Formats: sequence, C-alpha cells, structure tokens
Amino acid sequence: MQAAYQKGIADTVAAFAAHARPEAATKMREILDASMPRDPETAAAGMDDLPLLSLGQNTLLSLDEVRNGAEVGSSPFSGEPINTTTTLRLTHIDAASDKQTLVRTENYDPVAMKRFALDAIKKLAPAAGEKLDEIASQMSTTRVDRTEFTVEHGMTRAVSEDSMLEIKEGGLALTKHQHKEIAVTPAQQIP
Repeated sequence: MQAAYQKGIADTVAAFAAHARPEAATKMREILDASMPRDPETAAAGMDDLPLLSLGQNTLLSLDEVRNGAEVGSSPFSGEPINTTTTLRLTHIDAASDKQTLVRTENYDPVAMKRFALDAIKKLAPAAGEKLDEIASQMSTTRVDRTEFTVEHGMTRAVSEDSMLEIKEGGLALTKHQHKEIAVTPAQQIP
C-alpha cells in the first residue's frame, strides 16, 4: 500500500514539475510526503470501502429492474464463509441531475447462521451440551444487510449500509445493528 502511495506521489510531482518551476515541484513533494501515512494500517484505511463503492457503478439496470445473485460472505461469528443471496434494484432515476439510487440487499443462509450460532454457544457454554438440541429447536438466527447507493454522473457519491443480525431463543432476542455511511465528494477544480 505504501509503495502504491509513494508511486502516486512521484507521478503527481512529475506531472506538476512538467508545468511548474523546480522549486515549486520540490515544495509539492515535501507537502505530499508529509501526508503519507507511516504505518501500513493507516495507509490501508479506507481501501476496504472501494469494492463497496464500485457495486453501484455500471450496473446497466433499468428502473425497478432486479438483479439476483449468490455470493459467499464472511461469517458474523468469525468462522467459515457463509452463502448469501443478493438483490440489486435501481429504485430511482432523476434524469435532470443524472442521479440514481440503487438498493442492494444481502440475506445470509438461515440454516448456516443457526449452525454457526450453535457452534458459538457450544464454545461459550460446554455444560449446555445436552440442552443444545432443545436450544436449537427454539433458536432462529437471521442476518440481512441493506445498502443504498447514490450514483451521480456514473460515479458512486454516497453509500448508506445497514447490517442487522438477530438471534432469538426461548423468548430472548439478541440484536446487533451496524450502520455505515460513506460520502465521496467531487474534487475541487483548481483554477
């Protein structure tokens, strides 16, 4: 990641140097070098969002058209991957502003979710071994992710993602809700 960042700085400075005085290019290099993250974790921050941002672009969907799919997603219990079904729908088009809204839902396989939850219970409470069948018969586990994309002029400008995990057993419910917002602002034009 840092190598890519450094190459980007070198390319930017070279392009700038072609049209500026050498001392201005040197100063630009100092400024850009100072902005470079020093550790790999910081350098990689935000890169995880790129695949998500790309999901809303170049879909070639018509209004209210639905695209169904199947994927392998990460387990919410940090175990093996889990099968999911996805839908992507273009829900709104504003031709005047060239803005579109797409909604993507991802449903996790409920049988696999239940199995993962039971495995987690076994690890947390080994003494519940004999009662696991009883617990299993009463348990339901669901996870649904819903992501809304705002696309302007062909580029994703905003993402709103909600993930809901719910485990129900014996009259009790555990619900985990995560919300994530991403905004991409257009670059400012430099005169």
